[in-house]
Amino acid sequence: PTSWSRTRRSTRLSHAPTNCEPLYLNPQLPHSATFYRATRVTRVTRYNSQVPRFFTFDQASRILPAVELLIRDALFLKVEYQQATNAIDAFSRKIANMGGTRVNHAEILALRDKKSSSGRRLQQTMAKIEDTGCIVKDLDIGLLDFPTLLDGQQVHLCWRLGETKIEFWHGIHEGFQGRKLIDPAFLAKHSGGDSFEN
Repeated sequence: PTSWSRTRRSTRLSHAPTNCEPLYLNPQLPHSATFYRATRVTRVTRYNSQVPRFFTFDQASRILPAVELLIRDALFLKVEYQQATNAIDAFSRKIANMGGTRVNHAEILALRDKKSSSGRRLQQTMAKIEDTGCIVKDLDIGLLDFPTLLDGQQVHLCWRLGETKIEFWHGIHEGFQGRKLIDPAFLAKHSGGDSFEN
């Protein structure tokens, strides 16, 4: 996406994956861009010896390439899921408009299987992202936050898909519009809090 707005709204699909909650959307995108953020049935302890609760800049930078791959996978699966949903809806409308017709059971079953598979894989991918400790703020634009501490107060390192590295931070209530450039003064005063790795 090349443009976006921070005015958020939630939109529900009639066929959302199970165990999901709506993720706020970019209102400039079409309805087909609706995405559902998966919530895990079984929650794994997120903060272990490999995943810091608060990141240092170096920790966030090291994990970024792996998280970027997961974000790209999630975006692909979101589109795949929505395409299957739209195809099923179109199929249903066609039958209704024709007043009933012979149903191609193989076709509809294949679409349902694709939708189910995409939704399940999307849940799994979002769970993997969550397990890294970073926060998906807006999947449509690939916007991520990495919690950190500045003078003992929580702030977020901020990265958006398409950026080559983490270069910005903002307060927890400021959001994307309040992004500030990471400078030597920030790096000197920030910390990873109770993280377990250096």
